[in-house]
Amino acid sequence: MTQLTEWMQSVLRPTHEMVSDISCRLTTLEQKVMDMDSGWKKEIAAVQEAMRKVATGVELFALTQRVVYIEEHLSQIHDVLKISDDNDDDLRGNNCKCTMQRRSAINKENRAKLKIVDTYGTRSFQRAKALLHESEGKSYTEVEIFAEVLGTKAGYVRGLGRSVRSVGSSSSAASVDLSWRLEEARLEIEEMRLDRWNMKRF
Repeated sequence: MTQLTEWMQSVLRPTHEMVSDISCRLTTLEQKVMDMDSGWKKEIAAVQEAMRKVATGVELFALTQRVVYIEEHLSQIHDVLKISDDNDDDLRGNNCKCTMQRRSAINKENRAKLKIVDTYGTRSFQRAKALLHESEGKSYTEVEIFAEVLGTKAGYVRGLGRSVRSVGSSSSAASVDLSWRLEEARLEIEEMRLDRWNMKRF
């Protein structure tokens, strides 16, 4: 038994030493990687800062060139016109008047070319729509528009299908009145459905 224990210890000792050595090497390697990583981060930050300075320098250079160009252009215009403080306002006023007259003539020509004549003048779209609504007298719901445009089928209620037998052409006044009331009831049902649908949405 003692021999077996000694033999086991002799076999395990190199293994323990090897594992310990590998563990030390891994720890050293991890430390080196962390040091390299922080070094790379510092280098990347330095490169980014340098790029920012270069971009700012390029932008400033372009902006400076633009300002110089504008100043030269303005000085040339000022030399050509030789504007004094006294006649400055008169010159601007005449220039505006000419521009407005030219625009007015162009607008007059364009209005003459229109095929549809705009009779609303300077009214806004909302005001024109309100005036149309006032002239018609009432606003229609979607159901009423649907009924007015498509008309009605005898014996058919939209959304419900066939509900009453169709009325023949030789119907009496009572059956016509009944179909009229049925149509009104159908419209009320559609309005209630629409209201319920709107309530569910909110």
